[in-house]
Amino acid sequence: MLGVKVVLVIGSTHQEVEMHLQKGIPYAVVEECPITTKESLSIAMEAAGRIMFQIVSRMSHGHLPGISKSGVSSGNYYTASPVGVR
Repeated sequence: MLGVKVVLVIGSTHQEVEMHLQKGIPYAVVEECPITTKESLSIAMEAAGRIMFQIVSRMSHGHLPGISKSGVSSGNYYTASPVGVR
């Protein structure tokens, strides 16, 4: 085994924009950065939750080739790597 690990990073901007339109809430952007309001934060959390649920559900039921149930995990992970002297 080579020690290769797959990391899946998801984004939800497309879903957030659609949800803003459906709810009639403006999606504000300044210099390519979305503006976070109370309403937009709620939408972002809902969109991210839906996407995470779909991904984990499909992975845990074996709908993605090469992914086993024991390999499904989610969360905020940080790994430190030694960089040496600069």
